Amino acid sequence: MRTNLLSALIKLAIGSVLPAASFLISQAALADAVFPVDQVLPQLQQGTRVPILLPNQVPLLDQVYFDSTVEENSYSVDFVYTPDCQATACYAGTIRAERGGQLPTLEPGESFQTVQLAGGVRGQFVNFCGAYCTAVLSWQSEGVLYEVILKNGAQEELVQIANSAIEAGFRSTVASGSRFTGSGLILQETGALDSSSPLLSSDGSPYQEYQFQGQAGQAVTITMESNDFDTYLLLVDANSNVVAENDDISTDNFNSEIRTNLPRTGTYYVVANSYDASGRGSYIVTVR
Repeated sequence: MRTNLLSALIKLAIGSVLPAASFLISQAALADAVFPVDQVLPQLQQGTRVPILLPNQVPLLDQVYFDSTVEENSYSVDFVYTPDCQATACYAGTIRAERGGQLPTLEPGESFQTVQLAGGVRGQFVNFCGAYCTAVLSWQSEGVLYEVILKNGAQEELVQIANSAIEAGFRSTVASGSRFTGSGLILQETGALDSSSPLLSSDGSPYQEYQFQGQAGQAVTITMESNDFDTYLLLVDANSNVVAENDDISTDNFNSEIRTNLPRTGTYYVVANSYDASGRGSYIVTVR
């Protein structure tokens, strides 16, 4: 079995940015197999820049804890039967993501099965067996490897979890340096355009860039406010296409505002820019 899979079978806490957090799901709650998104998601949002996928449901049969571990370029949520589980006996499974991660490699004689997931996503299913079996369902999206892992799990259980996560869509992440405040606020960033800022090749105007995750059809309002210069705001998708842009809110308000519905699910970039090359000073960018 590969090293990356072995590491998923123990507590993934080494080198984490934030400490693991445990949430107990009782037998009664498991009647509907509800995943505690409201409890787990804030922990992940505070520390990762990876687009977050979490299921709304998991097909588990016993009392279980969910332990989350988060780093800037990865996160994992372990399903375990005891608090502070450090061994395979109490381990049930994991959902994890890693930017730049690779699909599991196989030993001679091992094989994988291609699985069709929700939204046309193609997954790779592998079942590694020894003293017990470890079922792994992997897929890649936007340079990120996503995996669902279950000890002694059936393929249909992993597909159910993966489809639940994919269908729920990307949960909002917070760019490094931003703060997540909830209540519909995706991110809010205070910054400055100065001599160290990168310049647009088109007109030499300074800018800063921030990213967030959005879903197809999602309505967003993006504002850029400054008392120091005439702002200019752009929204760009992962393929560098300009989705929307704005100079002035009105003839007497030189701040910028974009109101739009996102055309597709994925990563978006907010470009905080000045109207011309002379613009310098502080600003606030808000995405709701």
